[in-house]
Amino acid sequence: MYNSIVCNSDYNLGFKLALVAEVEKGELSYKQAQNTYGIQGRSTVLDWLRKHVTLD
Repeated sequence: MYNSIVCNSDYNLGFKLALVAEVEKGELSYKQAQNTYGIQGRSTVLDWLRKHVTLD
């Protein structure tokens, strides 16, 4: 039986940027995004936000 855990590197850049945009717009909190998209790592979304957030 195969394990269905997805590694951070398995998420494509487009997905990461779309998720970051949703959080930036206030459509989801980072926790909601984590739960909605089934992202298991506690800091994964926070890491993406730190890396890809656009500063205006």
